[in-house]
This record gives sequence, structure tokens and C-alpha cells, in this order.
Amino acid sequence: FLYAIMVTGAIWEKRVFGCYLFAPAFFWEDVFSMLVIALHTAYLGALCTGWLDVRGQLLLALAAFATYVINATQFILKLRAARLGEQQAAAPVGLGEAVQ
Repeated sequence: FLYAIMVTGAIWEKRVFGCYLFAPAFFWEDVFSMLVIALHTAYLGALCTGWLDVRGQLLLALAAFATYVINATQFILKLRAARLGEQQAAAPVGLGEAVQ
């Protein structure tokens, strides 16, 4: 699921910003997305191979989940800021603002 989101996001970034990843407008979101994928992949590898003990697997899973929460929060805050910006741009100009 994460990989599908990353691929569709990369395609969208290419169409909007001209590069598949790390466009300036979404640089930190992309950094954390890569970290999310790396940590989740490492967790699955540890789970399947026994690379870590149960405590290590739990800590790795918690780290993966924490980066996912940070990444999701970044997108929610950016979406909220964009919506507030749209509302302010669409607001009618008051009489006091029109005369300067």
C-alpha cells in the first residue's frame, strides 16, 4: 500500500513540478516517505528472517509507525494550509480594504 501511494505521488509530482521526487514544495514529505518505506521494509525483513529478537522487532515497528505519523501530519498540515489559502483568496474585499 505504501509503495502504491509513493508511486502515484511521484507521478503527480512529475506532472506538477517536473520531477518525480524531492520537488522543493514536497522535499521533506518525500524524505519522510522514503524513511517510512525503509523502516517498514526493514521490519518485514526482520520479521521474516528473525534478524531481530521480538523486542528489536517491536522497536523497529514503533519507529516505522512514528515516521508514518510524522509523514501523515506533514501532508495534513500542508493540505490545511492550502485550503486556508484558498479561502482567504476567495474572500470578498471589504470596503475599507478596497479604498487605499
